Amino acid sequence: MYRSWMTAICACRLQIESRLPHSEKLRQMVYQGVPHSIRSQIWMRTTGALEKKLKSEMSYKVIVKTSSNDHLMTSKQIEKVCNC
Repeated sequence: MYRSWMTAICACRLQIESRLPHSEKLRQMVYQGVPHSIRSQIWMRTTGALEKKLKSEMSYKVIVKTSSNDHLMTSKQIEKVCNC
């Protein structure tokens, strides 16, 4: 199973392509199981998530950093409401 996935990856140049083309062969391989070691690569490419990530203007780190202040603001708002 692992060997067939590695062959498919090389054939599709998965390390270069951001989207894995859907085909009957891919569908059959997915139903047979995706090896754990390459599962994230396959899912990112079959769902289009990698393509979306590459096109995004914000990185995950920026989103986390921006949203980390949300908790403090929410807590302050709750305190204001409870102290009235």
